[in-house]
Amino acid sequence: MQRVHGLSLENGMAATDIVLAPLLVEAVRIRHAGWPNRHANVENIVFRVTLDNETTVMHFGDADVDDAHFAMRPEHWTERHSHLAMPPYWFFMSSEGRRILQDRIGANKVIGMHVPTDVPDDPASRPKSLQDVDLFTQPGETRTLKTPK
Repeated sequence: MQRVHGLSLENGMAATDIVLAPLLVEAVRIRHAGWPNRHANVENIVFRVTLDNETTVMHFGDADVDDAHFAMRPEHWTERHSHLAMPPYWFFMSSEGRRILQDRIGANKVIGMHVPTDVPDDPASRPKSLQDVDLFTQPGETRTLKTPK
């Protein structure tokens, strides 16, 4: 239990930093997908984790694709560069989601997650909006992350 750290953020709060050397964990609440009609009260937190002040990875959870959520704290997205971002696959299915990934996040590598089981592994067999992106489609999949030295 000494390694478990609870976190609760309200909508609109500034990002919270947690230092667990050698990790820096930055957390910000972004509305859950389906907002405002569904999951309005679900606490979705985007985590940006930096190891040894060198490698940074961002996990979006089930973030909603509405730039208004990200625009509330533009400085948060630019204060630290992400080497890898893992948004839910639905970010690739809209121009707004793709703009968020490109203009606000700007990670070296982006891999979609939370992909339904009916989305094929083969990119050519996927819906057009998912053919040009990397997706985690199988449980336990991994990728090698190369970061600049």
